[in-house]
Amino acid sequence: MAQNLKCDFCSAPKVSKSYACEDFTPEDMPISLSVGGWAACDICAGLIDSDQFEVLAERSTRTFLASLGLPDSGQFKAEILGFMRRLHQEFNRCRLKVN
Repeated sequence: MAQNLKCDFCSAPKVSKSYACEDFTPEDMPISLSVGGWAACDICAGLIDSDQFEVLAERSTRTFLASLGLPDSGQFKAEILGFMRRLHQEFNRCRLKVN
């Protein structure tokens, strides 16, 4: 994998797995289009592979808030967590599950 990749779920600098995914446009979300595959670190890949999407959403929310220096609580956290849940649901729906 390319050296400059980071985890698309938590922004960890070490990517260990990629997931092929159809392009999708999330409805009612502040991003316009997801194109191509998603990269994941060991921890996030483990959560995806074991269908622990609620834990993944919580992890993504926590690391996103920390990257902005924001507290891991309050109404903004609840909104971001809801966004992460919907985004990961769309990712899971559109990912290409290959054996």
